[in-house]
Amino acid sequence: MYILTLQIIMGCFFINPIKSVSLPNIALGKDAIQSRTHDRTTGAEKAVDGMKSDLSVNGGQCALSGSNFKTATWRVDLGDISSIDHITIYYRTDHSPWENNGFRATFLGFYVYVSNTTNRNEGHICFHDNGYFNISTIPPVLTLNCSLHGKYVIYYNERISGQPSYYSPFSEINLCEFEIYGCQQGSYGENCVSSCPVNCLSNLCELVTGNCFQCDAGYKGPRCQIECDGGTYGQGCSSTCGSCINNTQCHHITGTCVQGCGPGYQGNKCKEECPFGKYGINCQHDCSSTCNASHSCNRTTGECVGGCEAGWKGIFCEQQCDGGMYGQDCGNTCGSCINNTQCHHVNGTCLKGCGPGYKGDKCTEECPLGTYGNDCKNDCSTMCSDSNHCNRTTGECIGGCKPGWKGFFCKQECDGGTYGQACSKTCGSCINGTQCHHVNGSCLQGCGAGFQGDNCTEECTAGTYGNNCKHSCSITCNVTTRCEITTGKCVGECISGWKGFWCELQCDGGMYGQACSKTCGSCINNTQCHHINGSCLQGCGPGHLGDKCTPASTEELSNEQSNGNAAIIGGVVGTTSVFAVAIVFVFFFRRWKTRESKANESDRKKFETGIDNDGFSTLPENVETKDTVMVARPLETSSVDMYENADQVPDVYINEIKQTIEVKSRNKNSGFRKEYSLLPNGEKYPCSAAKQPGNATKNRFKTTFPYDHSRVVLKVDNAISSDYINANYIAGPVREHEYIASQGPKQHTVNDFWAMIWQENITQIVMLTGLIEGGKVKCSKYWPDLGIEKECGNMKIRLEKEMYFASHAVRSMKLFNKAANTFRSLTQYHYTSWPDHGTPEPLDLVLFHNHVMTSRASSDTSPLVVHCSAGIGRTGTYIALDALCKTGKTSGKVNVMECVKAMRTDRMNMVQTYEQYMTIYVALFEAFRAPIKALNVSDFVQKAESMHNHEPANRTVIRKEFQQLHTILPEYGPEDYKFAKENNSTNSPNTILPLDKYGLHLTPLPNCRGSFINAVYLPSCKDEKAFILTEYPSSESIVNFLRLIKDHEADYIVFMNPSDDFMKGKIPSTSEPISYPPFTLSLQSATESDVKTKKLLISRSGQEAKTCVVVEPIALIDTSKPDTSTIRKLVNYALGISTVNAAIVVSKDGAERCGMFCAIYNCLQQMRIEDSVDVFTAVRQMRIRRPELCQTQEEYGFIYKTLLDHIQSESENVYCNM
Repeated sequence: MYILTLQIIMGCFFINPIKSVSLPNIALGKDAIQSRTHDRTTGAEKAVDGMKSDLSVNGGQCALSGSNFKTATWRVDLGDISSIDHITIYYRTDHSPWENNGFRATFLGFYVYVSNTTNRNEGHICFHDNGYFNISTIPPVLTLNCSLHGKYVIYYNERISGQPSYYSPFSEINLCEFEIYGCQQGSYGENCVSSCPVNCLSNLCELVTGNCFQCDAGYKGPRCQIECDGGTYGQGCSSTCGSCINNTQCHHITGTCVQGCGPGYQGNKCKEECPFGKYGINCQHDCSSTCNASHSCNRTTGECVGGCEAGWKGIFCEQQCDGGMYGQDCGNTCGSCINNTQCHHVNGTCLKGCGPGYKGDKCTEECPLGTYGNDCKNDCSTMCSDSNHCNRTTGECIGGCKPGWKGFFCKQECDGGTYGQACSKTCGSCINGTQCHHVNGSCLQGCGAGFQGDNCTEECTAGTYGNNCKHSCSITCNVTTRCEITTGKCVGECISGWKGFWCELQCDGGMYGQACSKTCGSCINNTQCHHINGSCLQGCGPGHLGDKCTPASTEELSNEQSNGNAAIIGGVVGTTSVFAVAIVFVFFFRRWKTRESKANESDRKKFETGIDNDGFSTLPENVETKDTVMVARPLETSSVDMYENADQVPDVYINEIKQTIEVKSRNKNSGFRKEYSLLPNGEKYPCSAAKQPGNATKNRFKTTFPYDHSRVVLKVDNAISSDYINANYIAGPVREHEYIASQGPKQHTVNDFWAMIWQENITQIVMLTGLIEGGKVKCSKYWPDLGIEKECGNMKIRLEKEMYFASHAVRSMKLFNKAANTFRSLTQYHYTSWPDHGTPEPLDLVLFHNHVMTSRASSDTSPLVVHCSAGIGRTGTYIALDALCKTGKTSGKVNVMECVKAMRTDRMNMVQTYEQYMTIYVALFEAFRAPIKALNVSDFVQKAESMHNHEPANRTVIRKEFQQLHTILPEYGPEDYKFAKENNSTNSPNTILPLDKYGLHLTPLPNCRGSFINAVYLPSCKDEKAFILTEYPSSESIVNFLRLIKDHEADYIVFMNPSDDFMKGKIPSTSEPISYPPFTLSLQSATESDVKTKKLLISRSGQEAKTCVVVEPIALIDTSKPDTSTIRKLVNYALGISTVNAAIVVSKDGAERCGMFCAIYNCLQQMRIEDSVDVFTAVRQMRIRRPELCQTQEEYGFIYKTLLDHIQSESENVYCNM
């Protein structure tokens, strides 16, 4: 007997060896049935009883069926789905030789099925003898390799037509043993002791290796240990994930998109496309309502399919039509909307109105005759020569103006000393150079000296002079009809006995007679003789006789003595008669002169002092001057008035301040030192409240207290427990309580400070100290940060706005009093440029003061609170400046000493040093010598346009303004340039040097290079150190130039000329670096648009490299030509720079073009911040630090032209809305 082994692989039969692993017979003892049974001893169970020693019909160990049936079925129930490796069948032999076994034909054609049900057709065929065996080859013991799994194994045979002839005619079951080797579900390996991997499908695995036949849904791999990936899921990882967001892996079992769906899909598995009108991730977005085709859009991107509705554009139709277009496909052009604003994107309506020259909803209709401007709502000027004929856009009169008017719009009266048609006629000699009537030329305020008539063109007639020729020549002129028509000075000699320009002075000094050319005799006690006839009115001195006291002879003296008293009396009587006549003459003459001098005093003073000039007036026009003094407060005290013995200093006229400063500055300011030393010092009045134990800690300094008689007394309430605060009322020129001088609040007096602010209804605070100076706390921060609310007692304070300027900050605050349930507004002006030691730049202080003063409402009568740290030094300086400015404007004179004395009666030691005292003088000089007048932008446009319309009178405005700048140019001496002269290597007399006070210094290098460089700092409107001005470096000085960039961390360098003019070959233009030991300069990038830029890298061994950008104009800036676009582009680029470091501005001498550039920059910055501009002050301020800036009238005028062009080129600038 032999064993034949068959293995079924992929439906094919092969003969192979049996696997070596030892597996149990899982069919042993299991339930079995068959289609019919031969007898009770041959039931189906006999094939699985494990007995096979007797394979005969009567052995009781075989399962036998009845005969004569075409089909025969036997099956065993394995109890559960099991893994089968192989099956061994033992056939009935009846113990006879196999080749003689008559039952072999019944075995042929059999099937073996493995199924999970009793229905064989629902299972798999393990083996089918489909002609594989014949009667000679079929073995008695057959082993089938059957790698299947199932619950039932079914043995089946049938007899059907077409089968081989050697098949038996009927099917029978003749199975003596049916052994099934394998493992129960979930196990494998030797004796089935190993468990299948957890993710095997139905917990079935290959019996030897344990590899899963199939995996549970969501897993893959031989042992099903890998979750589905790569966008697959489910059974066998055969399903494809939907459109999960960002192509993330779906759930490996269910296919659910755990993180949601990607654009265009929805549902758990993200396989449902977005419904109509939806798109995007999880279909959560609606298609744009402005998509054209019923809001249809790409379900993934949202892009509109079919275009946009009228008025919209973009792939999502999310953008309104712009760029002056509207309507379907943004294909229609807007009309002339105001300031070129965008019209309504759908219908083209100009929402903000029409620009100049047009009207109608869409602004496409031109203005009718006689109207112009925005929406045609302006009528042409009535002063146009034809009031119905003006430019419909600008309103400019076409055909000129009516007599007496000028300008584009004929709204400006003739000025500058002109009148009449086209302002072509010149005014006569109007008084004080005032403007004549713009139409007829009449001098409205009268004639100036020497002229008369309506138009003041007629010279004075003989014997008259002065304004309107209303004065008569002096009767003491030799010829009374001959005097100068302007001044009244006598022409020729005076009559006998008189002298002076106006012959108003009697001869004196021992002289008399015609032209005071004769010498008096020896009058007694050297008294003056009669100015006309030379007689000695009081008698003669010893040894002299006669009316004129001539020397006498001995005989005459003897006769004189003998005549006795009679002669004496006679002489006296005679002399007295002459004297009486003279007295009468003098009496009447002086009465006439008094009247005359009162009438002429103003004119003569102006002639002598030169107050009337062609520059700026130092006093407001049409202001009646009057004497103004600080209001004095009566003191109820027994103390001796501390000022009763103080030296008196006379008033100083404002046009004499400069000379006064010059005199007092001599000998190292000895005049100021002496004058300041005369001021009373220290505690002069009781300060009992300040010294009470409960108040002592509220004082910042141990010796600075408020006087009892003038201290601010707080109202005590639930939040304020004491009435004490270290502050005094200070009298001013207008009101007794015009100021409050206060110490800077301490941490525990902040509530008291705010209580005082509310109590006194304060609207302005002037702060003159930093919070910390020199490492010491000078004042506690009593205001909150921006947008934050601070609570102080009953007060809530909120900082609404904060603006920083170069020298100061302005903070706008809201105050709320909880007790009063009331709001108030307050502004703090914080001067931040007062140095720790010393005094501020006088003009900076004046500009700050002007900012405070012009911001104050004229109706505001509340005190101005001023504080520094102690509230006496800087505070006194500022209050004195404010008070004396007011006094000077009304009276034309000031008295600094008396002002400080008056302040010191209210608070001790106001103005703490002689340097502060001197600063008051210098600041007053700066305040009065030239105006600080910022124009709003529309007024500036009007002024600038008139300056550049080439009319001679208007060019005079620029000339006068520039001449005034030259007049007030700071005066510096050689000592102010000492360091620069000692270190300047050029030795050229034309080199512009930096002032020592404002010069910069470099960090020394190891090779002993010095610290000098020809450069100065210059402020902008917002930054104290915005610019560094310097000259183009030479080949010898370029290392210093690079040191300047590194030391001051400059990010931008602005050239005033194209770089090829002065820097060709000195900065790299290619990738090839240039070495300037110890530096290396290399080019990183270059651009060209409105300006040219080069990004440079400055390297030095052992140090961090520095990057900077060189900016230069695309063409030469030519001030002789009207085009300003080049410098405007350069300035606009600089305005767009974002850096905290100074920009270096470079020209050939560090001045030419630099001042013009910085002035334009500062003025544009001022416009943006304050909506106003002051070119004059901008240039004036720069020239303090470098007097050579803007040296020509051409440059100065170019600044105006550039600013005007900038304003007019800004298409959306509100200031062009005229």
